[in-house]
Amino acid sequence: MGFLSIRVLVTSFAISLALFVFSGSGFCGHSSPVTLDDASRAASTYRAIGEAQYPGWSGAEVVLARTYYDLAFDASAFEFAVQKGGQRLGHIVIGGNRDFPPLIEYSNGPSAVDLGVDRGFVPAEALRAIESGGEWVPVYVGGFNYYVVGPDAVSELVDVVQGCRIELSALQRFSDDFLARLQSLSGTFSSMWDAALSGEAVKSQDDYNVLVEAEGYTWYRGCGPTSGSMVLGYYGKAGYRELDYDAESFIWDGPYTMTPYIPRELADMVADICNVPRSGGRIDDYGVYTEVLAGAIVRVAQAHGYKGFQCYLYHDERDYDIYKDKIDEGDPSVFGITKMDPGSYDRHAIMGCGYNYRNPEAGHLAIVYDTWGTNQRTATQEYFITYRLLTVYSPLVSEQDLDLSAQSYDYGYVNVGCHSDWVLRISNIGALPLLVNDLTCDDPSFYVTTPTFPHTIAAGESVFVNIRFEPTRSARISAIMTIETDDPDPNEEFCEVALTGRGIDNSAPIVRCAGFVGDHLAAGTAGYVTVRAEVYDPDGASDVASVLLFIGTLEGGQISSLELFDDAQHGDAEADDGLFGNQFWVDAAPAGVYVFEIVAEDARGASSNVWPYMRIDGPSSSNDVLWGVYPGMGESGDPMVANIYMAGFDTTSISQDGGGKLVCVADIDDFLDGSSLARAELRFQSGGVLNLFDDGQGDDEVAGDERFTGSMNLGPGYPAGDYLLEIVAINDAGRESGAYPFYVVR
Repeated sequence: MGFLSIRVLVTSFAISLALFVFSGSGFCGHSSPVTLDDASRAASTYRAIGEAQYPGWSGAEVVLARTYYDLAFDASAFEFAVQKGGQRLGHIVIGGNRDFPPLIEYSNGPSAVDLGVDRGFVPAEALRAIESGGEWVPVYVGGFNYYVVGPDAVSELVDVVQGCRIELSALQRFSDDFLARLQSLSGTFSSMWDAALSGEAVKSQDDYNVLVEAEGYTWYRGCGPTSGSMVLGYYGKAGYRELDYDAESFIWDGPYTMTPYIPRELADMVADICNVPRSGGRIDDYGVYTEVLAGAIVRVAQAHGYKGFQCYLYHDERDYDIYKDKIDEGDPSVFGITKMDPGSYDRHAIMGCGYNYRNPEAGHLAIVYDTWGTNQRTATQEYFITYRLLTVYSPLVSEQDLDLSAQSYDYGYVNVGCHSDWVLRISNIGALPLLVNDLTCDDPSFYVTTPTFPHTIAAGESVFVNIRFEPTRSARISAIMTIETDDPDPNEEFCEVALTGRGIDNSAPIVRCAGFVGDHLAAGTAGYVTVRAEVYDPDGASDVASVLLFIGTLEGGQISSLELFDDAQHGDAEADDGLFGNQFWVDAAPAGVYVFEIVAEDARGASSNVWPYMRIDGPSSSNDVLWGVYPGMGESGDPMVANIYMAGFDTTSISQDGGGKLVCVADIDDFLDGSSLARAELRFQSGGVLNLFDDGQGDDEVAGDERFTGSMNLGPGYPAGDYLLEIVAINDAGRESGAYPFYVVR
């Protein structure tokens, strides 16, 4: 993670060696070179534009500091020093050809080369110009990346920020891919160059804004957690006092030699949720995608009492108006930007804290803090940095502010004529009283029993609303509960909660979770296999008539089905507690991965879901199993790491046409090797992961009871059928347990 803004240089024995390396790499020069005079004129334009950010630049001159080259040894960028009276005030980097935007970046801090020198990776003589006998050849091929060739290699580059080597072939792939992405914007860049060279430096004196409370931090436990900490730290300085942590410098045993400067306690909260290491490893081990970072920002804000925080992701490279509007509203953003790998554009995170649109024809400029920088604000073309835009909505701390404990709820199965209740918490996390005028529903099967409305909620207080589902027909019923308030936020003046439930004449039992007790048998050995299942029936425990385990033949065990009992006599716990169990004998178990099935039936013949599958109902539904991960699932993992002895999908009710809420639970034993649990994951075929928690939050009922829970809402459109998914536990060393729901004989 974090390649795009890493400042890198390359050294060579001499210019001739650099020429040999570049000419042998297969790169071609650019077809639209920019002269030094044109680059100087463009730098003067952006110096004038930059006066809004740096008033001291007024009247300063721009002087060429160094030239960068591409891998065909053509000039690719020009760095100019901004100086006045012999004092250096900053730098401006201008593109060396019209394939790039005219402005690469400007800042009042050190440039990429200067940063490498300051950190001891580049000797001072690297600053000598090539024409003056300097042996260091700065290289620029796109993005925020700067390189040079190492003296002892012709196929590698030295990363002066990290001190590691980068293969020249990887840089070639990045250069080709990056330039290909810019081809669709070439016309836009041409008009930018025309504006930058026209001499019209400023068209609007007012189209500039920067969040002055924003502060830059340096890299700690990943660019994502660092950027997320910048966002939260900004809010701490902007009035959200519970998020106000002081930044500090400290020694950290991480993969990078730079000393972090960051509020460590705040950053650890973000990084822990993002599941990145606490120390050691490689920089790539600290990668975080923007979707994960968005959730971490919201969870940390909520943990500090700010329940109204939300994050939104935009995947269009040209969402500049959205970014500008959020800055004007007082909210920073995070840009997920490109890395050296072709096709990977969400591999580094930086925080956007302002904009400069004083000459929009010369380009929209985003003002950012990069985690590899030196706490300096850098301005750059948004065309270079945007791929995914993460924006934050923050509740106004000085007004009334509505917060709901949930946006939707599924009542599951309820008999016609009966009812089921659910409690919705409505909170006011603002500073003024919040008036809830009314709660209305568009289907009479759902209604409020208590309290009565209108109802005023004091600042910092909550009201608990009991919403009843009383189905009048046998069908899946969906409705919208509308909450009318005086919240000044137009998005919360009328809030909606989606309610669903299935009315039935007879409730079928539900196998909530199940699994195996004790160690799995070894290949060729004999022994008992103990099975348990937690079964729930909405009509009462006495309505469960049978619970059957179905199993393919193990060698020596000719069992096709086995009945489980809830009588405290068959390996279950207590009698009549809803936990069914039994065991069967295996004479000689052959190696393999086995999937057992459990089905419950009630007194009127209604069958439950089939454990261990996640079921999606629909008109085309069949009993076909849709594998969730891959055909060889269940074969990996270490049974000595941890034991997932029961797991399942609780009372999940999902349909193909209406979607629903997926709830996953897993009971996990303590780690057998003395390590501690880092996380539990439900894995999907798409590569997505649902994290399970044992923290008493959300759908997890009790913290620390070894039952881990996770939930998510699935929209309509998923194919109907039975889905076989995989759950694993992962310890703090990264080792995975044996996978649910498989019985593995090794």
